Amino acid sequence: MEYENNTGYFENRDCRYYPCHKTEHVNCLFCYCPMYPYEDCLGDRTYMMKGTVRIKNCTDCLFPHKRENYEKIIQFLSDHLNARTYRFFGWENAGMAPLHDADSDIRDPKDLYDLLSDCWSAETCAPRMRASWNADNKTYGQCSITAFLVQDLFGGKVYGVSLEDGNVHCYNVVGDRVFDLTSEQFGDIQLDYSKGTEQSRRTHFEKAEKKERYELLKELLSVRRRKRNA
Repeated sequence: MEYENNTGYFENRDCRYYPCHKTEHVNCLFCYCPMYPYEDCLGDRTYMMKGTVRIKNCTDCLFPHKRENYEKIIQFLSDHLNARTYRFFGWENAGMAPLHDADSDIRDPKDLYDLLSDCWSAETCAPRMRASWNADNKTYGQCSITAFLVQDLFGGKVYGVSLEDGNVHCYNVVGDRVFDLTSEQFGDIQLDYSKGTEQSRRTHFEKAEKKERYELLKELLSVRRRKRNA
């Protein structure tokens, strides 16, 4: 591979900071990384806390400075600029990858939301809410089984926030990121996720109907994944 100035590679050896990284070649085209604003960037990032502020640390990342990554970065930016906007709570932070390689076909919780949108139904809805379920409000009555399915794929913990009717609404916390794939069922009502308490899978699945709905949703998701990957 030849390293010369072109549309995908530019090395400014006259820069006062050159070389800014300990590597044979530095692509100065991305001196300021265009992926920095994204949680799911392709680089080797870490995070640090400054007071209560979580800061992305790219000190040891060489990804944008390697010539062979130019096309990958352009594709990444294209995908994100054309990405849809989601409405569930915390979607902006839901950019983590699955825990296991076997689930790598699911990019992140947003992609899982898209898949589950074809799986949620009256049959997977909580029995006490089933009569009110409809296709225009797909996440209605789906919270606990969805949250535990998210936990299977992305880890973290399941939390629950108490509702006025005495029931508990479940959502996910992975690291310091909070998101709720089924929050849209509440419309414009904003839940107070700061008051959530950790939920036990064993306690929830002591209810046979809930465990059965979870298994059904899991199977429907598997079928949907196979169709998409075919």
